[in-house]
Amino acid sequence: MMPPQLARANRRRRRHSEPRPTIELMPYIDIHDLRHVIPRYHGQVHEPDVSLKYPDLAYLRLSASTLEIKGRNGYVQRFRIVWIRTGFGRPRPILVCSSCAGGAVRLFGHYGNYACRFCHRAQYRKTAAQTRWVERYSRAIATKSQVETQKMLPMLTQSSPSTRSQGQANTIS
Repeated sequence: MMPPQLARANRRRRRHSEPRPTIELMPYIDIHDLRHVIPRYHGQVHEPDVSLKYPDLAYLRLSASTLEIKGRNGYVQRFRIVWIRTGFGRPRPILVCSSCAGGAVRLFGHYGNYACRFCHRAQYRKTAAQTRWVERYSRAIATKSQVETQKMLPMLTQSSPSTRSQGQANTIS
């Protein structure tokens, strides 16, 4: 019987689940691109033309405290905009992810749904390549070490001639 912790640790990815998305390949909305368009006073609303920058969005509506986007599929999402004091003069805006309520500078789109990278479980390309490399070579190293130990087992179980002669000498005298 295998302990439950070990069973959970050794489980493989389900066959039909897809790999984690890569951040570099995902479309994103960056608050730094929008900070000059965000209205400073409540009650004002701006709808900039973002069809060239964000082709998968039908419209983007900005107010002093919210960002509202509508995808080409008709799905509307709203994100809060929070102004953070920096200590260097003007405050800077940051987006609040609607899924986890965490602050994010970028919201990444995956299947038309925008959220932070943690909610999408997205990873950087280098991290994905490293994990594949580690998995591949850890298996190769494990099989190589198993072969080496199997070669060493007969040598360890045999006694050397010098130990045999000493053992026989003790029994004769």
